[in-house]
Amino acid sequence: YKPSSMVVSIAGKLPSFDLSDCLRKRFAPARGGAKKTFPRAVIDQKKPADILFFKNTEQTHLAIGFHGYSRFSGDKYKLDLLHIILGANMSSRLFQEVREKQGLAYEISSSVKHYDDTGALVISAGIDNKKLSRAVEVIVSELSKLKSKNAGKAELLRAKEFYKGQLLMYFEETMNHMIWLGEKFIRDDKEFQVKDVLARVDGLTVEDI
Repeated sequence: YKPSSMVVSIAGKLPSFDLSDCLRKRFAPARGGAKKTFPRAVIDQKKPADILFFKNTEQTHLAIGFHGYSRFSGDKYKLDLLHIILGANMSSRLFQEVREKQGLAYEISSSVKHYDDTGALVISAGIDNKKLSRAVEVIVSELSKLKSKNAGKAELLRAKEFYKGQLLMYFEETMNHMIWLGEKFIRDDKEFQVKDVLARVDGLTVEDI
């Protein structure tokens, strides 16, 4: 954490006077310094891998992870919609098939992470120990279906509406406006206009997914 990496983000009913001079005076004593770098992710995995940790519990907690896209990738919105179709909510494929129809998991969902240099799609589940093998089979089956056959247009439309609804609800809080702008600026992410993000999502097709 260095002053050279600092951004002051302000949102809401701003005062009529210019805040720039006020902020410069307040932060003038802080000295810059060179920005720190970080070791970038190296993607060199050639085959599936597993990590197992045994604990004497009634449930198995499972995470299946895949390499994803960075926050700067043009494909990140495609992955976001795929994640919604797959496991983001109670209408998603994994929740319906694994939990509701077959009763194989107490909870199951997917999540997406976008970092500066890489990303991840993760499926996580809490499963009865005796049902683990069958649950994994069904999860892999659902992934295979998503890979071999396009999502339906109605399913994609629902995913888009969910994405847009979540984003617009996020912006009902003034603090979230502030966080959004600050993060976009400090990460040098050019796509900070909400209307541009919504347009990108609206433009995606079943072939993209």
